[in-house]
Amino acid sequence: MNVNHARAAHADGGWGDVPETNRAVVLLLEDDESLRELYTVELEEAGYAVEATGSGEETLERLGGGLKPDALVLDIKLEGIDGIEVARRALTHHPETAIILHSAYEMYKRDFAAWCADAYVVKSTRQGALTRTLAEVLGRRAAGEEKAG
Repeated sequence: MNVNHARAAHADGGWGDVPETNRAVVLLLEDDESLRELYTVELEEAGYAVEATGSGEETLERLGGGLKPDALVLDIKLEGIDGIEVARRALTHHPETAIILHSAYEMYKRDFAAWCADAYVVKSTRQGALTRTLAEVLGRRAAGEEKAG
């Protein structure tokens, strides 16, 4: 996928029938710049408003600065504050925010600390798993359902 081409396709801000004010806001934490761009485009193409950060510290600053996303998509293995710690802290102050852990390492899925998340998605070269999972989690949240354990 050509990131610049995908961004240019949406440069006019047209999102079909999804008004800007009704788009779910996703705060994406991904330390790899190229993956951050790729996932940002994927989520934007699915109709989400995306704020992207490259570190746990920056993510917590955004949350502390008043950003109230509908969902957090968090990479786990990071330098400094990792994604699981970001999730734990975010839940303390923003329990209404859906959390998806997104990692290349499936082993974290079995980590007790990861159970605080609404979902866990293993990174893949196939696109679509993240956006499908995000839609499912936000749908459950909108319907008032509890986290899938």
